[in-house]
Amino acid sequence: MELKIMTQTPGLVAFDPVVLQNFVVAHKVVLPNILQALIDDPNLGNEAISAGCLLPVYSIPAWDYRVLITMADRATVPAEWILFTTPPFVIQIQSGRLIVSDIWLILNWNADEYLHTSAHSQDIDYTAASEFLVSEEIELAQGQYQVVIVGFCDTKNVDIERRHCGYEFLFVRNDQASFSVVNSIETMNLDVVRLP
Repeated sequence: MELKIMTQTPGLVAFDPVVLQNFVVAHKVVLPNILQALIDDPNLGNEAISAGCLLPVYSIPAWDYRVLITMADRATVPAEWILFTTPPFVIQIQSGRLIVSDIWLILNWNADEYLHTSAHSQDIDYTAASEFLVSEEIELAQGQYQVVIVGFCDTKNVDIERRHCGYEFLFVRNDQASFSVVNSIETMNLDVVRLP
């Protein structure tokens, strides 16, 4: 499944809203800026990622990204587009919903908006002129998943605004999946935008 996410801030995030809110409540995270709380307390940030509460892709340019959700352990994008493949992450799904959005959403978290409504209903008006949205939501069966991120860009396409550029999230159901803090996301270069 292909999602088209427009970012206005330097990052993307994927999560189940119920799992994220349960983590926020259990750890008394100061709202609305979840991301700042996770940055200010690296142990809390590492716990959120290793427990599968959220999967951030940050320190990337604001851009229109294609995000492929693939239920397999092999990438489907052409091999010549692949820029990197990450070590496996973990994501927990309890609600049957996965939201992929601009990381702005966890800078300004409002649980009521995402626990009880579709992410599509939260899109801002400026998306009317674009096929890309600020956030998208898909149905995903409950459980724990191992997720590998494949960064890709069709650098041979000279039309920078129309080239395929983004991330393929490879989801594999795995109740034993774990994420090692040694593979910290902070040390990874996840930028896929390649400008001439």
